[in-house]
Amino acid sequence: MNWKTSFNGELAVVFGNAEAVVSAFPEPLAARGLDYLGQYNPLVPESTKNYICYLLPFWLQEATGADTEICRKLSLANVYIMLYFFVQDDLMDTSPADWKEQLALGNLLYVAFLDIYRETFPPASPFWHYFRSYIEDWAVAVATEGQAPYSDRALAMKASPVKLASTGALLLTGRESLIPAVSDTVDK
Repeated sequence: MNWKTSFNGELAVVFGNAEAVVSAFPEPLAARGLDYLGQYNPLVPESTKNYICYLLPFWLQEATGADTEICRKLSLANVYIMLYFFVQDDLMDTSPADWKEQLALGNLLYVAFLDIYRETFPPASPFWHYFRSYIEDWAVAVATEGQAPYSDRALAMKASPVKLASTGALLLTGRESLIPAVSDTVDK
C-alpha cells in the first residue's frame, strides 16, 4: 500500500465535502475559501501538500479501529483546522510583530469562549445554529467593511456575536420565541 496514492479516493471524498461546505459560505468568502482550499488540495497538481494533516486518520485507521466515515470526518475537520491556522499564520507572516501576538491571543480567547458555550449548550441545542449564523453575519460584515454602501445593517452584522448572550439566555430559560424580537432590538 502506498502511503499517499492509496488514499486518493478518500481524499477526493474529503475535499469534495470541503468544497461543498465552503461553497455555501456567504460571498465574498465562498469564492475566496474555494480558491484557498484549492491551493492545498493534494489532488490538484502544483498545490501545496500537507499530507499528514488529511491522511493521518487514514494512516492510523487500522491501529485505531476507526471506520471509514470517522476517518473521513476527522480528515475533513483537519482540513478546516489546517486552513484556519494557515490563514492566521499567513497574516502573522505579513503583519507587524504586535499583530502576531494579537492574532495568537485571538485564538486563545476563541477557545476560552468556546469552552463556556460547549459546557453550557449540548451539541443538539439550537444555540449552535444561532452561533453559526451570527459568526457568518460577522464574517460578511468585516469582509465587506469599507465597501459602499455600508449600511446600519452591515454595522449591526459586525456586532452579531454579542447576540450570543441574549440568545443563549433566552434558550436557557425556555423563551426561544423571543429570540427574533430581541435580536431585532439588539441590531438597532
